[in-house]
Amino acid sequence: AKLAMGERGDDLGGDFAGTVSVKGTLASPEVALVLNSLRVDYAGHSLAALEPVTGHLDGDQLVIDSLYLGDEAEEAELFVRGRLDPGTGELDLLLQARLPAQWLELALPTARLRGTISALGRVGGSLAQPALDGQADLSGGRVILDGFPHSFDDLNAVVLAYPDRVKLDHLTGRVAEGDLQAEGTLFTHGLVVDDYRFQARAEGFRLLYPEGWLLAGDALLTLVPEEGGRLLQGSVDLARADYLRDLPVGAIQLLQGVLRRQRLEAGSADQTLAQTRLNILLRAPDALRIDNNVADLRGAVELTVRGDLARPVVLGTVELESGGELVYSDTTYEVERGLMTFSSSTRINPQIDLVAQATVRDYHVSLNLSGSLNRLQVNLASDPPLPDLEVLSLLTTGETLTRGIGFGTGEPGSPLGSSSDVARTILFGQAASVVSSRVKKLFGFDTFRIDPLSAAGDSGSAARVTFGKQLTKDLFVTYSNDPSSNRDNIVKVEWQASPGLVVEVTAVDQLTFSQSDNGALAIDLRWQKRY
Repeated sequence: AKLAMGERGDDLGGDFAGTVSVKGTLASPEVALVLNSLRVDYAGHSLAALEPVTGHLDGDQLVIDSLYLGDEAEEAELFVRGRLDPGTGELDLLLQARLPAQWLELALPTARLRGTISALGRVGGSLAQPALDGQADLSGGRVILDGFPHSFDDLNAVVLAYPDRVKLDHLTGRVAEGDLQAEGTLFTHGLVVDDYRFQARAEGFRLLYPEGWLLAGDALLTLVPEEGGRLLQGSVDLARADYLRDLPVGAIQLLQGVLRRQRLEAGSADQTLAQTRLNILLRAPDALRIDNNVADLRGAVELTVRGDLARPVVLGTVELESGGELVYSDTTYEVERGLMTFSSSTRINPQIDLVAQATVRDYHVSLNLSGSLNRLQVNLASDPPLPDLEVLSLLTTGETLTRGIGFGTGEPGSPLGSSSDVARTILFGQAASVVSSRVKKLFGFDTFRIDPLSAAGDSGSAARVTFGKQLTKDLFVTYSNDPSSNRDNIVKVEWQASPGLVVEVTAVDQLTFSQSDNGALAIDLRWQKRY
C-alpha cells in the first residue's frame, strides 16, 4: 500500500489477521478471504473492522463482499463492496461513509475543520482515472483558517459527483456575523482538474480584518482558472470601514510607514499566491471612518485591487471629507480637503493632496501635503506670516523662536541665541512631546504637555508643565506651571457657551498662589466664524 501511495504512505500503518482458503482445481481454484481483524492507521487517524472482512476471487477479479470499518471515538464509518481487477486496475465499487470533517485536514493542512460528512456513491473507471457518481453532504461544519480572525460556522453543503465533474450544489453558513453562500463546479478527467468556477457571496458581514479594522458590508467573489494560474474577481461594497485603534506614531509617519514601498525578494512569494491574479472592486461611499489618537476622519473609498495575492496593487481614490481632524506633534489640524489617488499599476505609491488648518497660540497655521510618498512635499504657512523655521518651532515647542517674556507683561520678546539654540529648542520640543503623550495616557489627563523654556545660552534646563481635564461636555480646566520657578502659575477655565462662542477665565499668579495680590485675572471672549 505504501508503494502504491508513494510519498503519501509515510504515515500509513496497521495490522490484519485472517484466513485465505483455496479449493477446487489448479485450473479453476476457488479463493476466499476472511479477515477477523483489520486496523488501518494514517496521519493520526485510525479505522478498524467492525465485522469480519470478506471477499473472494472471481476469475481475475477481486470481489469485496463486505468491508465495514469504523472508529467509535471519532464516530466514523466506511462500508465498501464491489469488484477490482488487479491486472487492469478497473473499479466497480459501491461505498457509503460517515466521516468527521476533520479528516479533510489531511488535504488542507492550514485549516481546522469540524462537522460530519456523509457520502453515498459509486466509484468506476480505473485506479489511474477513477470516475465518481454519487452525493456527499456536510452538516454542522466549522472551518478555522490560520491567520484569519473569524471562523466559518454552521456550514451545510451538498456536493454532487458525476463521472466528468464535481458540483458544489450549494453551501450555506455564517462568517463574521454575516450570511455566506457558495456554489461551483469542478470539471475533471480522472484525477486531473480540467476547469472550474466557484462563486461566493457574503452579506451583512462585520469583518475584523486586516488587523485594527472593522469592515461591514457585502461581497460577491468569483474564482476561475486562467493560463498560468487563477483569477479572483468580484466586488466588495462596504457600509462601514472603521479604524479605531490608537497608534504610537504621528499621522505623517503612519502614512509613510503603511504605504511605503516594500522590497520583495525574487522567489520569496508563495507560488499559489503569486499565481492568483486579482480584479476586485472595493467601494465604500461615505463609509471610511478613522477615529483614534492620530486622526478623526471621514471619507469615501473607490478602489480596484489588481496584481496578485503576493504583490497586490491598488488603483482608484480615497477622498476625505472636510472638517476631519489630524494630530501631528500634539497639534490638531482640521482637514479642509484630502485626496489620495492610486494610479500606479506596478506599486502602491499614491499621489497625496491634503490641506489642513490649525490654531497654535495666536497663529493660524496651514499644513499642505502634496506629491507621492517617496517625494512628499510638506509646506507650512501661518497667519500672521512667519518664516518656515518659526512655524516649525511653533508646532514643535509651542513657541516661536522669539518668545514673550511673561504673561500679560506686554514686554517685547527676546530672541533665542545661535542656530544651535534653535535646533536645541526644537529637539527638546520633540522629546517633550514623547514624554507628554505617555504621561497623559498613564494618568488619564485629557491634556498633558511639557514645553521647553530655554533661552539663549541655556541648555534647556527649564520647562513648563501643563495638564488639563474635561469636567463636563462644555467645561475644560487647565493648570500650567514652571517647576523650576515660582512664577507664572496659570489656571484657565474654558466654557463653550455656544458652538461659536468660548468664554475663557484665566488666573495668573506671578509669585505664588498664596500671594494672590501679585497675580492677575483675565476674562476673554472668543468668537469664531468659519466661512
